[in-house]
Amino acid sequence: MNPNLTASAKIKKARDATAGIDLGLWDAIERLQRIGQTGNGAGIYADVSAFRSALGDAAAAIARAQEIVRATDWPTNEDYDAT
Repeated sequence: MNPNLTASAKIKKARDATAGIDLGLWDAIERLQRIGQTGNGAGIYADVSAFRSALGDAAAAIARAQEIVRATDWPTNEDYDAT
């Protein structure tokens, strides 16, 4: 965490972090969900290879999002009040 950041700078960095997370996370999760909902008549994933690929992509997107969350100095209520 950077004590030298102003409240406005902290909010901007958090907004950028949020956009960075949104950029890759939701599409990967939605793809996994779509593929996971597609089953065959036996109640099994219709395309296991596609499911495995989507699962890996979603896991990687979640890992990237977690890293961004850890690396971001998120604003506090005081930071919002100060702007």
